[in-house]
Amino acid sequence: MNSAGIFLRLTIVLFLIALSTEAVTAQQRTKSGWEYCAITNSSGTTASSQPDVMANGMASVCYFQSGGCKRENFTVEFSLAEFAKSLNPRENPAAIMYAASDRAAEMALAKAIAKLGSDGWEMVGQGDFRFNVEHTPQAIYFKRRK
Repeated sequence: MNSAGIFLRLTIVLFLIALSTEAVTAQQRTKSGWEYCAITNSSGTTASSQPDVMANGMASVCYFQSGGCKRENFTVEFSLAEFAKSLNPRENPAAIMYAASDRAAEMALAKAIAKLGSDGWEMVGQGDFRFNVEHTPQAIYFKRRK
């Protein structure tokens, strides 16, 4: 057998080894599948306009499992008085409370998204999250490889 024939056979063998290795890797990726979660709730609250009152925010993540949701809540808290300092001093107290509630919800949502991103979750979209017909909040959906 000449050297060209040996080279051709060696090239074919190496190609087949590389191809089978890629097929096994692709099969392992397919078997592993995906896991999914969604941020299903984000809210903020303030109890009153007293100076010692705290604004609270919460975002809830549902990790989808065969037995239902495994929940994780992300919370934030800040002083309503400190927050009010960043606004117009003549601002209506009711408007301050409303703005603080919005900011608390926003901060909790940002905290949840940042944590999911750092854990390898990829945001894939938003849509309805419905467990019953009376309550249909919006959700932000994520996925990652298992």
